[in-house]
Amino acid sequence: MGRSFLFIPGTYEKYILKINSVKTDKIIIDLEDSINIRDLNLAYKLIKKHKELLKKNKVFARIPKNLCDHKTISFLVANGVNGLVIPKIFKISELKKIINVLKNIQKKLYLILLAETAYSIVYLNDLIKLSSNFYGIMFGHEDYSLDIKIFEGKNKNKFTYAREKIVAVCNANNLIPIESPFLSVKDKEGFRKYLKNSKEIGFKGVICLSPTQCEIANKSFLPDYKSYQLSKKIINIIKTNKNKKNIIYKDSIFVGPPIIKQSKIIIKAYEEYKNQKK
Repeated sequence: MGRSFLFIPGTYEKYILKINSVKTDKIIIDLEDSINIRDLNLAYKLIKKHKELLKKNKVFARIPKNLCDHKTISFLVANGVNGLVIPKIFKISELKKIINVLKNIQKKLYLILLAETAYSIVYLNDLIKLSSNFYGIMFGHEDYSLDIKIFEGKNKNKFTYAREKIVAVCNANNLIPIESPFLSVKDKEGFRKYLKNSKEIGFKGVICLSPTQCEIANKSFLPDYKSYQLSKKIINIIKTNKNKKNIIYKDSIFVGPPIIKQSKIIIKAYEEYKNQKK
């Protein structure tokens, strides 16, 4: 599943050691914004030191474009990294260069595009078409805000175009749309409201900044019991539909083809999660 994506600074050994105990769907070892470029060697030492731990988990690494060379990526793969988060794309040629490097890496690496520039949003579909290894698209609202020169204001609709485009492109290409982080890490209720809005737009996961956020995200991006029960009722209406009509109105419930498909998705997701918990 891809509900929670926890970013861990690559130089914080104490966080790396907690990977096994954190309830997150994916771990992202950050070698970009959260660490000083001068500390990269320390991050590499820690990755090598704990490679067996990384190999047991589904770990990605976020690395700057200038480090996406054969030597660096080969090192990461050899030490347990299964995927890359690629940030700050300003030209399609930048991503093409990275994709070409990956062709010479023997292991398949899953890719997540961190869409945080105006260019990456406008040309999103062209970018992800460069490789079949893309797993999802993340929205990076801070750098995007900087790129389009929005420096203040709390208008929650100011990123509507970017967010909705990410969701649309992901669904058109069978990828996971991943929401930008909620920066008030200790505000649990605010985070829940944020995820409710994200889920309603169509996001299926979110960048997390703490293990607590991961637990909230994991639960928030699953169908709730009420939705599950309604979906079961809808499927039962269809099963008992003797006239085999495509559209039915029964027990104050409108049932049509899209609603039936949605109900099946909700039931599958809810029951898969419950089976995992047993």
